[in-house]
Amino acid sequence: MFRAVLVALGSFQLLVEEDAGDLYYDDALGPVKLPDYRAVDADGNHLLIEVKTVPPKAHRLRHSITATEAQGLRRYGKLTGATMMVAHYWSAANLWTLVDLKRMQRRGGRHEIQLTDALKFNQMGRFGDHTVGTVPPLELRLEVEELGERVHPNTATVVIRNAQLLAAGRLLADEVEERIAFLLFRYGGWEVETPAEVDSTGRITSFALQAAPPEEARELVERQGFAIVGALSSMYSAMFNEITLDDAGAVRRLDHHSEPGELGSLIPADYFERPDRQLKLWVLHLQPADDDTRS
Repeated sequence: MFRAVLVALGSFQLLVEEDAGDLYYDDALGPVKLPDYRAVDADGNHLLIEVKTVPPKAHRLRHSITATEAQGLRRYGKLTGATMMVAHYWSAANLWTLVDLKRMQRRGGRHEIQLTDALKFNQMGRFGDHTVGTVPPLELRLEVEELGERVHPNTATVVIRNAQLLAAGRLLADEVEERIAFLLFRYGGWEVETPAEVDSTGRITSFALQAAPPEEARELVERQGFAIVGALSSMYSAMFNEITLDDAGAVRRLDHHSEPGELGSLIPADYFERPDRQLKLWVLHLQPADDDTRS
């Protein structure tokens, strides 16, 4: 998934699997561990990246590796002259973080990091990851015609006559805006409700799929005028999971090959210069708390 996310973001010069092939080293000087990937970011910085998944348990707010593994990764980074990073997929929250190995603190025989610190020092922005917000709700409205008589009171056969995509009540007709809004609607972190409209005889005339932030966040929306939908990496991961996992969470496909830059080019560079845009967006470029670990 991490490789697919980075390829979809597209903001790098090189990405290669580092742990392929044989490894020979002088073990008298300590262990060496190959990380998963080597990347050269858009600024030319060489990074080695070890990828870890934190199990999907709500109470798992930290992750640790053995001191031996940390030593092996650190030594490989020193030998190759590249910064050693650790990418964590916090699966319970569908979040990616990328931190310098130095941020994982020694605790006994292990090195660990808490989710709060991983978010604080997150460097996924190196590769074009942004957090996106908009004005709720995002709505897919379907105008339908109900056919025949209902065999069961709660079951109806309908034909879709028209479909519209709306943002904060505004109809979206531009292809770029529709593409952005649909990704936010489909794979963002908002809750989806399905209100329906009926005529005087009780027959369904339309229904909508409405995505909006949770009820406890509505007050925040009123104060600041928008709500966060999620990070681009999280939305792509949600799509990746949908493609590769079945409804029970079992793996049905091992991989999904993303199109290079498909996520990074989702919001065009000139988007905010368009005077007639109907979809209001907030794109947050998050930086780590300090840059002292960036080479």
